[in-house]
Amino acid sequence: MKNDVSEIPKFNSEREEAEWWDSNPDFVLQVLQQTKAEGRLGHGTAMRRIAEIRLAKEKNPHE
Repeated sequence: MKNDVSEIPKFNSEREEAEWWDSNPDFVLQVLQQTKAEGRLGHGTAMRRIAEIRLAKEKNPHE
């Protein structure tokens, strides 16, 4: 990985943000690898939550 970046900085412009992402192409991969190593990587969390909501609505259609 090119840089060891721990968080996305605040940007003053879209150009500044584009330049940062261009300079840090491995940022997302780094974050995912760190999250996995810490055991915090979810497995379909959003889809699972949607399914839980749908199931709850099917059980209680008037709520």
